[in-house]
Amino acid sequence: MDRFSIYIFVVAAILGLLFVYPRWEEHTAWETTKILIANQLKSPSTASFGNQQMEDCFSGTRNFYSFNGWVDSQNAMGATIRTRVKCDVIKSDSGKWEVHQIEFSPW
Repeated sequence: MDRFSIYIFVVAAILGLLFVYPRWEEHTAWETTKILIANQLKSPSTASFGNQQMEDCFSGTRNFYSFNGWVDSQNAMGATIRTRVKCDVIKSDSGKWEVHQIEFSPW
């Protein structure tokens, strides 16, 4: 490879990272938020977010995201119920996603 080709490759790689990183960060926050919500339920292993798409119920910026949707899970009696969820997550200084605020309400 000549110098020009290497230069073009490096510039393309950097630009690619600039476009991919924000979506990767958002996807990581989305998956972590679902885990944090499930952990608040009576039966976390039964939590299902169905076919909700990230674009439809998840918004925010690089260090703060809000989920506004629903979760199906089993209650203490074993019945599956749907619950509305509003959950805000923030990224701590250590880089870990944490629940800032969470609200559950009946469907």
